[in-house]
Amino acid sequence: MNYVQISDDRIAEITEKAAAVGARIYVIRKVCIQQDRDWKDSITQGAPDTPPKYSIFTRQVSDSYVPVSTETVEKDIILFLDPNEVRLENVTVFAERSSLKVANPREVFALCEHQAELASVIEWSGVQQRYIRLVAPVPFQAEAGTFMCAVGVTPRSRIATVDWAVNFNLEGDIYALCE
Repeated sequence: MNYVQISDDRIAEITEKAAAVGARIYVIRKVCIQQDRDWKDSITQGAPDTPPKYSIFTRQVSDSYVPVSTETVEKDIILFLDPNEVRLENVTVFAERSSLKVANPREVFALCEHQAELASVIEWSGVQQRYIRLVAPVPFQAEAGTFMCAVGVTPRSRIATVDWAVNFNLEGDIYALCE
């Protein structure tokens, strides 16, 4: 299995860049990602508390998030938190300037499935409700507008959702980034 590791020097560089814009990062190492895993299986394993009637399970959503490869890899994922109101475009600019990319939904689901550290992430995030959304901003268009996927994480549950893109500019949203 291929391992996409981010070096400690690179982490220090990214941490410095994040601090310069008032943000913080948290690194989760060796997340196992099967990029061509079935969409429904990816959701039910990474966000097992998602009600079966949620729109994230629809074909319209799954067809918008086609697998990016057929390989299974381990990679380090950086969680980016701006304690202020964060805008998707700011995260995208930060990712580009740091030579990172925004994680795709399957990467976020895999992170949620394989990491016992999520409780630590919730504590680290400092969000008062102890709730975070790991956002995978790979938008798709519908007649009503642009939507994106997220996994809501609390100490007791993980729920995948699809929502209006404008709702992903909230204090406490955490974006997953990777190389």
